[in-house]
Amino acid sequence: MKMTIDDLAAMSPCADGLAFARKCGSLKRAWATCREPSWLFWFAQRTKIIDKPQAIELAVAFAERVLPLYERKYPDDLRPRKALEAAKKWLKAPTEENRTAAASADACAATAYAVADAANADDAAYAAAKNEEKKWQCDKIREVLGNPFLPRRKVSESDIRPA
Repeated sequence: MKMTIDDLAAMSPCADGLAFARKCGSLKRAWATCREPSWLFWFAQRTKIIDKPQAIELAVAFAERVLPLYERKYPDDLRPRKALEAAKKWLKAPTEENRTAAASADACAATAYAVADAANADDAAYAAAKNEEKKWQCDKIREVLGNPFLPRRKVSESDIRPA
């Protein structure tokens, strides 16, 4: 992807995200070093480098990490767990029937995060844990999406091996 920081600025990002990109000096470096998952998601959606299965895969991965906190606070509320199960089912078989059930995965992730934030707001160690979680999320986004600023290697016939 050929894009400059001025191109990013024209997309009206948040002031902090744009300042971070400017400080990095290039979008390639900003993507590789970002520790704010919401910025990476915003960029991925605005530039259409993320597709629905990738977005659902990431929402599931993020929500699964905080689901135990949610279930500790609300042990009788099975909705987030059921939404995650439905999203996983859709990822394996993206049928229309499974799509409806999976539609709540993003809401599930947001709800679980809100509860996790509320449950841990008074914890002195929470800030450090939150920063580690954000780092993990950014690394996961980069794992799933790669770096859009690196050239993609073309697959040749010699790369394809018979089974």
